[in-house]
Amino acid sequence: MNVAYPFSQLDALLRASIAFADEHGPQFWAANLDLPDLGADIPSVTRMLDWVAETDKGLIESLGFGFDNIRYFRLGHYARPLMEEGGFATYVRRKTRAERLERVRSWAPMVISLIAVTVSILSWQTPKGSSKRLDDLALQVNVLRSDGERTSASVASMRAALDTMSVRVARRH
Repeated sequence: MNVAYPFSQLDALLRASIAFADEHGPQFWAANLDLPDLGADIPSVTRMLDWVAETDKGLIESLGFGFDNIRYFRLGHYARPLMEEGGFATYVRRKTRAERLERVRSWAPMVISLIAVTVSILSWQTPKGSSKRLDDLALQVNVLRSDGERTSASVASMRAALDTMSVRVARRH
């Protein structure tokens, strides 16, 4: 998510909006907010309010122009919880993570399909005699595996015999 303003200014904007809404009601315009905390003039604050309203209507909602040709805004339902949870930095982190997950969800089926098509094409391109060669190799592996099992069994029986012999020798001495 691209952020057009520093987190400190956006946090100050929301704090000022919440403070005004607590005292005077949820509707306000840029001049109603405590501008020295924001370090900006009314048009800059209006642009910031517009940006926040376009980003998430749950934080600040644009009400449009009033009778006096002034843009009015309303504090959203999620502004207070956002400030309690850590401000705009936390919000942007969560929103960026959600956007990435959405991108992965939308691209994953296409990537899986491309991999499936690639595997299908590669399996179609294999020479016809290769399946017989694979069967012969599998047979050789099975023979080697059974030889390995027999060798392991022989080694185990030799160990058992040596253990019994060492016990007999130890009893004699």
